[in-house]
Amino acid sequence: MQAYNLDTAGQVEYAVLKSSGGDSLISTTDEFQDTPASQRTFQKILRLDPLLPGSYFLRLTVRDQMRNQKVAQQAPFTIR
Repeated sequence: MQAYNLDTAGQVEYAVLKSSGGDSLISTTDEFQDTPASQRTFQKILRLDPLLPGSYFLRLTVRDQMRNQKVAQQAPFTIR
């Protein structure tokens, strides 16, 4: 995921949800803190082996702590 115009501190949350809804099955949060950037790229390796075959969503939420703003994106995926 790429995020634009972030300030110096924030968090990115990676969450895997069942496509039928409900709570996060896998969730982890990373913090970032450095100089302001016009663009940041976030990447994370998530272990999916605990998941059964089925349809899921990966949701990424980026929070800019200095501006008190957040943006989220999600993408579907299937484990067969």
